[in-house]
Amino acid sequence: MSVEKRTAPDATLRALTNVMEDIFQTPSDARGGAVTSFAIYEPIPLYTLDLQQAAGAEALKQAKQIAWRYILHSGSERLFADIDSEDGHNSSDSDLFSGLTEGPVAEALEKKLIEIDFEENSPDKNWELRIIEIPSINVGAIWLLGQTAQTPTKFYSYLGAADFSGQTSESDFISVVNNRAVERLLEGSNRSLSTP
Repeated sequence: MSVEKRTAPDATLRALTNVMEDIFQTPSDARGGAVTSFAIYEPIPLYTLDLQQAAGAEALKQAKQIAWRYILHSGSERLFADIDSEDGHNSSDSDLFSGLTEGPVAEALEKKLIEIDFEENSPDKNWELRIIEIPSINVGAIWLLGQTAQTPTKFYSYLGAADFSGQTSESDFISVVNNRAVERLLEGSNRSLSTP
């Protein structure tokens, strides 16, 4: 499999390492203390949609990259950190740092990335590796964007997987996302109409 990864700006890795040192520095040593050691893997672009966009027929065309997601390992601990994709020249490292996630979601993402690596072992096909999350409808998926007509776009869910199993085609993914978004929008409008 040929999976292409875009290169993150240098500022994102610098922001990650500086903020991680601040977070995981041992507080008992006033001279700086020991820093927990993490293996940092190449970042993956993180895209998102808001609820209105997710309900639209052209949802994926409206997806916007919001961050670079770094997968981190420290012993058996699995985490991911999101660093804003905006290359703010005047931004401090802490301004670029969006968040750190550990636990079942981080483990599910890493497990799915490993499964895809084994499943997509085809040298004649090319994809761009992305992640898409739609928090308003609890969807998170690895997004393999096909680069040619012979490499169809596909999705592998790791969050909110009840409607997905294994590999999902672009049309099936959009259908589920659209249905969930429309349901959520209808729930919201029914609540506002039923209040006195």
